[in-house]
Amino acid sequence: MEATRHFNPANYLYDGMNVLEEVDNSGNVLARYTEGGMDEPFAELRSGTTSYYEQDGIDSVTSLTNSAGALANSYTFDSFGKLTAFTGTLINPFQYTGREFDSETGLHFYRARYYDQTMGRLLSEDPLEFAGDGPNFYAYTLNNPVNYVDPMGTSSQGPPPPPTPGPPGPAQLGGFIYNYPPPRTGPLGGAALAFANCMGNCLARYFVVTGGSECTPDGRHVPGGVIGSRHQAVDIRPAGQDQHQVFCCALNCGAQYIQNEGDHWHIQLTPGRNGGHGLLPKPCDCNK
Repeated sequence: MEATRHFNPANYLYDGMNVLEEVDNSGNVLARYTEGGMDEPFAELRSGTTSYYEQDGIDSVTSLTNSAGALANSYTFDSFGKLTAFTGTLINPFQYTGREFDSETGLHFYRARYYDQTMGRLLSEDPLEFAGDGPNFYAYTLNNPVNYVDPMGTSSQGPPPPPTPGPPGPAQLGGFIYNYPPPRTGPLGGAALAFANCMGNCLARYFVVTGGSECTPDGRHVPGGVIGSRHQAVDIRPAGQDQHQVFCCALNCGAQYIQNEGDHWHIQLTPGRNGGHGLLPKPCDCNK
């Protein structure tokens, strides 16, 4: 039997992708949240009491503690997110992978779709269709929830790496992760790697790289690619990203050519054929 969870009906107010407040139907504030990033809740202020979140490697909330460090709530999930043990009485909507648990439906909300943690699958088709996670439009994290997360409900990705030591700065606010570990995904190096790091700083969020190249010896952009295509390039998955922001950051980071290839944006550090620039915006378009 699934452990009992304690919730009250509420309306959620968002700041971008993250929940900022809960209010009742009369507009009274029930709770306020402080978050460090997407699906990374830091603290909850409810009924005048602040509680602090602890999360595991895939951002599942494992516990909440009070200001003295004493344990208030704890959670244990199976590999697909079903709650198997629970302690405490705090109202808390953020649980498996840091996503919101909907008490009315008993499902987790993954922005684009709802997820049934008992069945281990998403309940509606992937809006990206084949550009998402392939031919199975209902699979959650390619049926590999131990190693992947799906914060947008559209495309699996590895969890963001921990921030680097040191004072907070732009380099810690974003970065890239591979959709599959190299060498399955063409790894980045040299100027392509420097470009991706620049993109992370510019976007101040994580994005998914599906392929890359740095003039490899056989000239292929990705393993199995066309031999002789010798160019520096990065392929970026569009899921969860704003095209205008990505393309303007690419311009600022030195891109010279962009092409939409369906399930990814192909961004080159060299011009396209005949010196073309494809979808690369003009500087004036990025100053608006």
